[in-house]
Amino acid sequence: MPPSKNSKYVFASIATALFVFFLFAILIVLLVRNRDASRKILNEAQYNISDSSTISQTAIPDTRTTTGDSTTWTTVRPEQESFKSDGRTTQIYLPSTISPIEEITVPTRSLHVPHCDIPSTYESACPSIKRLSSTNGDQNGLIHAFDQIRQSSVLLSDTFRPVEYALNLSITDKNQNILGGSLDLLAEIVLKETNTILLHAGGHVQFPDDGKFTLWECANGRLICVNSITRLTDKNLVVISLSESLKPGTAIRLSIDKFESEIVGNPGLVVQMPSKWEKDRAWIVSTHNNHANTSRFVFPGVDEPQVVAALKLCLQHPKDTFARSNMPKESSSDSSDGHATTTCFHESPNIPAQLFAFVLFDNLKQINTNPNTSRPVNEKTTIETFVGKHLHNEDCQWILDEASQTLNKMTSLTSMQYPLEKLTILSTPIPTDGTRALGLIQLKETWIEYPKYFFPHSLLVSQVVQQWVSNMITICDKCIQEGLASYLEWTVTSAESISDTQSNNISRRFHETRNRLLHSESAVRTNMASLSINSLKPTTNRCADRTALVFYMLEQAYGQQAIANFLAVLFLKFSWGRCINAEELSLAFRSVANADGVFESFLDQSHEMVDDYPVIHINFANSSLVVSQDIDSSNKTYVIPVEVVDDARKISKVLLNDTQIAIHRTAAYVVAQPNTYARHIYNVENYAKLVDCVGDRGEDRCPSISRDSLANTFNDLCWALLHNRLNEADKTTQWRAVFERLVAHGNVVQGDCACCMEKQGAAKAQCRWTWRDRCSKITLLNAI
Repeated sequence: MPPSKNSKYVFASIATALFVFFLFAILIVLLVRNRDASRKILNEAQYNISDSSTISQTAIPDTRTTTGDSTTWTTVRPEQESFKSDGRTTQIYLPSTISPIEEITVPTRSLHVPHCDIPSTYESACPSIKRLSSTNGDQNGLIHAFDQIRQSSVLLSDTFRPVEYALNLSITDKNQNILGGSLDLLAEIVLKETNTILLHAGGHVQFPDDGKFTLWECANGRLICVNSITRLTDKNLVVISLSESLKPGTAIRLSIDKFESEIVGNPGLVVQMPSKWEKDRAWIVSTHNNHANTSRFVFPGVDEPQVVAALKLCLQHPKDTFARSNMPKESSSDSSDGHATTTCFHESPNIPAQLFAFVLFDNLKQINTNPNTSRPVNEKTTIETFVGKHLHNEDCQWILDEASQTLNKMTSLTSMQYPLEKLTILSTPIPTDGTRALGLIQLKETWIEYPKYFFPHSLLVSQVVQQWVSNMITICDKCIQEGLASYLEWTVTSAESISDTQSNNISRRFHETRNRLLHSESAVRTNMASLSINSLKPTTNRCADRTALVFYMLEQAYGQQAIANFLAVLFLKFSWGRCINAEELSLAFRSVANADGVFESFLDQSHEMVDDYPVIHINFANSSLVVSQDIDSSNKTYVIPVEVVDDARKISKVLLNDTQIAIHRTAAYVVAQPNTYARHIYNVENYAKLVDCVGDRGEDRCPSISRDSLANTFNDLCWALLHNRLNEADKTTQWRAVFERLVAHGNVVQGDCACCMEKQGAAKAQCRWTWRDRCSKITLLNAI
């Protein structure tokens, strides 16, 4: 039976609907692919992965294994070692005025694969770029935008995030004062739509008029015209105005084909150019990576510590000089005229721009390993060391020994292998003690010459430690980052017996730093020395010192294994990623220790709290021990572990917050262990018992109290007296007896404290002004 007209109509309608649905599905797929194109390009550039690879939380660069003429790519998983090598290291000997220098090269590990490269055949139809100053009249309303930038704290990373720098730098003559360069930058637009690109570029960076700025939009493969280039010299910024706006998530490649940086006087460079008659001095041009915001004076980019990106660096330099950078050398070639060499390095992992580093040098001597030493071998990493020509090989072996010891110890502490095949250590004329760039350490040349002192050893260990802290991970709060590095340096030098002196003992360094810091903070609070002037020693970074004390305090309270687990969590979760904030640090510590509130109460807003510490009251009488905390006018309270020991060596550990803790205890006296960053104040009855522990036979009478504990006890007593914190005015007779006995011992209390404790102190010439200015204002002394 033939189909009716109605059935034919129904079949035709269904076919039409299916066809329209099919076209609509194709359109959706195309739109989704276009939306994801920028992100795919950025992921491939940043992690060097294919579609079949998996992006791990920790970005670990790929490795390449070469067998004969074939090459295979392998994605390294997180459980594998970063930057795996196939073990074949080539030694190339180059000519030198001193001795052959061993060049460390490795098989190509992650050959730079171009992503979103600007086609060489493209034809630009863009008008010429306007070169403006921030004071020029501009019809596009940029001046108003410039005023807004000046009036605010600009974070370039809020709108523009670099992913990869391809940087070429050139200095072809040793007397040249210009470092030439070009930059190819892969980046992403983030957060909000914009028609301007901001880069950091200090006053030492210039853009010649014949230089080109080219911007390529990656997903659609098209050119975006640059309308104008404007310098904001007071903000160290260059503003690139575009012909159209870019949406968030857009991947772009920005090419600057020419810029120039002045060498002499550049705060981002270290320069030593010896005269002709200084034949033994080295010629050196290097980056100065010890401070933030210095890379902007060498090359344009985003110079913010929380922004990390990969670096692909090539250096053109005089043929009779040598080049080192963060990464091992990948290739080198001579120029056609034979006067210059171009050295290219492997692509780095993601690190801040301020840690992009290089050194160009000649006339330095390489230290060779003494085969007769029992130096611990690091099988993965070769350590190369360059020092001044006048130093002897045997006098510098300690650098190789201690650097290798530190590499091994840090691997154990962090559960993270050092990621590079080489670590370069150089003696250079840097204005600071040392720099900590990944794979490239510079030490001040004067310190290298005095290994009998402890500081050069501490400095070297510190810089190696910061290969992990500052490079593999970065912490947003630089005070915490520097303090963690200091604590780890204390740990390594103590555990490895580096520079076999008493100075390397971690407990000793904790107490010295604690006393110095508490004394200096007393002076800051009162605008005068609370103790004798001789007891005050300046510290270069009180905030970092305070943080190091807190980490040691946490180790003493929760154990070394808790700290090791904490470090393992940090490096597993955050290696080569963005900076870690204080909340994430606190959560990481809570995950390995039952320490709710301790970490954050000391380390949140660390810069604002640099002069703050808890004051703990310990009242022990009639078998009752009561521990409480002073609450100051700001209502700031701490969560702090307190460890109290008695004459029978019985220890009580409490976690103190804003409430007091009462414990029944039968003992003659108690004293707090000096392993916390706090001051401890006791009642007069307990002080009277502790005075018996002073003197020649004090150790026999009080074997449970260490000398450090006793010294800290009476230092804190002096602080409490001079700051009017002893409020037991109804016990004047007992206080007078304690003071008289302490003064009679002669060396227990000194300075202003001794003057105020002595009844006849007001009549003594050396104490007269102290009594008038300080002692007469103390409530307890007036009552006595």
